[in-house]
Amino acid sequence: MASKSASVENQSATQVLWHWNANLDPWSKTETPQWKPYSKGDNDIIEQAYNKNQTETKLENYIIDFQQLLQISKFDNTKQRPINRVLIPQINQTNSHTTQPSGKASSFKDLHFSRFVNEWLIKNKINSQSDYSNIVEKAAIGIITYAERLGEQSEANLIAKQLRNVKKSQKNDIIKCCVKIYTQDTFLYRHVNKTLADDNMINVDTLGPFCFLLSCFPEAFEHISYIGTIYRVDELDRQMIESYRNSINGWKSWNGFRLTTKNHSKAQQFQGNTLFIITITESPRFGNAIDISPVSYHPDDEDVLVVAGTNFRVDKVEMNTTGKHRIYLSIA
Repeated sequence: MASKSASVENQSATQVLWHWNANLDPWSKTETPQWKPYSKGDNDIIEQAYNKNQTETKLENYIIDFQQLLQISKFDNTKQRPINRVLIPQINQTNSHTTQPSGKASSFKDLHFSRFVNEWLIKNKINSQSDYSNIVEKAAIGIITYAERLGEQSEANLIAKQLRNVKKSQKNDIIKCCVKIYTQDTFLYRHVNKTLADDNMINVDTLGPFCFLLSCFPEAFEHISYIGTIYRVDELDRQMIESYRNSINGWKSWNGFRLTTKNHSKAQQFQGNTLFIITITESPRFGNAIDISPVSYHPDDEDVLVVAGTNFRVDKVEMNTTGKHRIYLSIA
């Protein structure tokens, strides 16, 4: 049965959400999982049974098996789908080009979940048969629309042109184009990060299509996760550093994507008071961290991109003699 972690399920949790895998093939190892939330009524039934340590509970058409974390049809027990449980506490952090806001705590590992992307998927009924050229056009239009209020129309038009140039290409080529766009020094990088970190659903129609395409990037790299140590420098306030310190040996997750580097020296070139040292000791199930340097706009940076919603364990927090913090994390 899914374990309950007292270190995570604390007063910072604002909501518990249960989801089922809505993929056409829920057991596919090549598709990005599409987690769809249960209705509020069903969510309450499931959560109440879970908190009573029941092994299963029943909905109108399904049995929820807590031991295997499965949704099973009452009418055909061969029809099964994975389910997951997500805690939603909020951690806020200032955003800049070199600093991406940290996300939310979670009691599950290997949980690929972005509420923002999930909202767009549900709203647009996206599945494995969807027309990606249409999604690309929506992404281009959305970025232009979003940029109008920022006065960034010229930059947005250039980004839209890059997207439209691959509109008729294969899915993987489209996704790799989105990765390259994301690594460029534009307003889009900053605003995608902040939107995902804040779960800002106001932007779901404009930035949602691009964020969805970007979230598919592990598929374009055959889900081959980088194994080793990656680095990232951020500027964190004291409260955020203490939040990490208080979470040692606990699991948390970032809402947004994390652009990191394999090169320790490169990481040191960025400004910030905190160096993240992230160890990936084995290949995660879906490919949480991918070496994107072959398609990055800055290939010499040796970029490794971490999937939005990836869970990590906080191993250690320390401060060196210069006052710079080091936060050690593990992804598995």
